[in-house]
Amino acid sequence: MGYDYEIIYRPGRENSTADALSRKQGSPILHHIFTSQVSLWQKIKIASQQDPYILSMGRIANAQPDSSFTWRNGLLLYKERIVVPNDATLRATLLHEMHDTKVGNHS
Repeated sequence: MGYDYEIIYRPGRENSTADALSRKQGSPILHHIFTSQVSLWQKIKIASQQDPYILSMGRIANAQPDSSFTWRNGLLLYKERIVVPNDATLRATLLHEMHDTKVGNHS
């Protein structure tokens, strides 16, 4: 990609950046780099209440607890991944958040 860089190994305590990134969510060391997108989760929950596919698969999740679909915190998951409603505005927002922001930036 045209970048000029050098990889330098830094063992143990000298590499505090990598150490911070390997911490579990909720660790005090991550508070300054974690940005919560609560409004985005809320938008997904609201849109899910009107999406026919999510409502249909949600009934399966309720009726068959051993299926690949489950509910967690008001969100429908398929194999531990959130099912996003078929809402063009919401999907555009998700793509923007994961590609064009400092948190999810792709080069």
